[in-house]
Amino acid sequence: MNKDLQNLRFQINEIDNKIIELLEKRSEIVKNIGIIKREKGLSFYSPERENQIYKTLDSLKLTFMNKNSLKAIFREIMSASIKMEEPLTISYLGPEATFTHQAAIEKFGTSLYYQPEESIEDVFFDVEQDRADFGVVPIENSIEGVVNYTLDMFVNSNVKIVSEIMVDIKHNLLSKSNSLSEIKAVYSHPNALGQCKNWLKKHLPNAILLETASTAKAAKIAAKDKSAAAISSLAASSLYDLNVLAKGIEDKINNVTRFLVIGKH
Repeated sequence: MNKDLQNLRFQINEIDNKIIELLEKRSEIVKNIGIIKREKGLSFYSPERENQIYKTLDSLKLTFMNKNSLKAIFREIMSASIKMEEPLTISYLGPEATFTHQAAIEKFGTSLYYQPEESIEDVFFDVEQDRADFGVVPIENSIEGVVNYTLDMFVNSNVKIVSEIMVDIKHNLLSKSNSLSEIKAVYSHPNALGQCKNWLKKHLPNAILLETASTAKAAKIAAKDKSAAAISSLAASSLYDLNVLAKGIEDKINNVTRFLVIGKH
């Protein structure tokens, strides 16, 4: 092995060991914080503390490290910390690999338990009945507008808005096939089909468009038929082992959905 490369890797190993040592010290403090929170009946998730950490990261002047990458690292550190304090359950409008699932993970990281539900009402019920500590539901899309059903649920519910998540919606064409020429049907949620109609008209003018309950459900269907494709997330491509035939096929690039984190505290 090249000696210069070997030396640099040795330096990285030394730094990694120091990082692990500091994370261990941080974890010990987190455990003690968890004990205090439990004794005083405080919430194990603090949006205020989370925002404070992110603001500190935003204020840093970095030479080499990308800030978004650094935030992603700290998202997972905080996720692991919450799990050490108390293993929380997060309910969300499912199934797995939907944009709501993506929003939940962006907010809480990958260390917590995620509970998919079939409806927004079920997510509210989970939180109300303490079957979940927090819930994640869509509230508004920059193209489609307000999700009225979510608003209606607050009328007779005792849950509160704890935080919010903004997610850039990127639609992708997924299939077991490797070629657009083999696609005869495209499945997706009605909103996704509508948001990609110009792309579909140009690239798949003869394909039948079929509506599904969610973009993730569309991916599950497409995984069983090589002549079918789904408009869904990249997470769904990994979950169902689908090829990505095209990325970012939405007609309008500024497609943002706002999600709410709901809880009782």
